[in-house]
Amino acid sequence: GDVYKRQERKRAAAEALKNPAALAPGQKESLEALVRPEPPDYVLRAYFHFALALAEDGRYGEALGGFSALVEQHPASPLVPEARLRQGFCQLQLGNAAEAMKLLQPLCTHPQLSDQALWWFGRAQVRGADAANPQAYAEALAAAANSLRQAADRAAQAAKADPAAAARRADILLELGDTMQLARK
Repeated sequence: GDVYKRQERKRAAAEALKNPAALAPGQKESLEALVRPEPPDYVLRAYFHFALALAEDGRYGEALGGFSALVEQHPASPLVPEARLRQGFCQLQLGNAAEAMKLLQPLCTHPQLSDQALWWFGRAQVRGADAANPQAYAEALAAAANSLRQAADRAAQAAKADPAAAARRADILLELGDTMQLARK
């Protein structure tokens, strides 16, 4: 689907570039960007790891920009799902729980990333909860606890093939305990 559409847009852009006089001002640059070949995988990985280093340094706004650029400029890259996950992490660290949930929700069913996406989705549900409204707060904490339980289950399944998932599961369970304490359960 998306790959085919992208190829069609590339072909149409290449055709349009053959007649530069018919192009609107500024249109040539955008068409040239479409037909330009994708950079090699190692270049995209370098961009990804640079954004990751920024996030690990606490520079979440800059990291978010790097992950967003990778997703927007290279939608066919195999790094896109993890870059979207990291966008969600950054949004939550910047205090944008609603935006984090929008980014993380589609990844909650991803085969390799679901435990992490559910974990951070649960965190976003807690941070986005309105403590001033007791009923809504209790519902949000219950939903977060459910997300965290699912994350722990997925991490347990992933731990068979990924030793890091076992460590994540322990952290997820701690987060679940904290959430349950907030809910007074």
